[in-house]
Amino acid sequence: MRLVLTSEVAAPLERVWAQFTDLRAAPAILDAVLRVDCLHGCDEMRQGAVWRETRLYFGHAWSETLTVSNFDPLKSYTVTNSQIGLEFNAEFAFERTDKGCTKVTMTLDSH
Repeated sequence: MRLVLTSEVAAPLERVWAQFTDLRAAPAILDAVLRVDCLHGCDEMRQGAVWRETRLYFGHAWSETLTVSNFDPLKSYTVTNSQIGLEFNAEFAFERTDKGCTKVTMTLDSH
C-alpha cells in the first residue's frame, strides 16, 4: 500500500525542517504523540537515529520503535518500522516554493 500526502506550509524550509526533525519536541507539537524515548543518536536527527514513540490510537497508547534509514539534510529523511508483521517506510521530503513557503510530501509505503 502506498499513501502520498502533500501540504504547503507557510514557513521557510529551514524552520519547517527544524520542527520536523526535533524529536524531543514532538509531544508538544503533535497531539497524538504522548512520549518520545531516545534509544540511539537522536539528540540531532541523523541516519541511524532510533527512538520509541508512544502515540494515542483510537483512545489507546501504542509504542513503536522507529529508525531513520535515510537522511539528506534539508531535503528528506525516511523513517522505518517493522512490528506486528507490518513493515513501513515513511519518507518526508521538503521543497522550497517560489512563495517562500515549504512543500512537504510524506510518502508512506507498507507491506
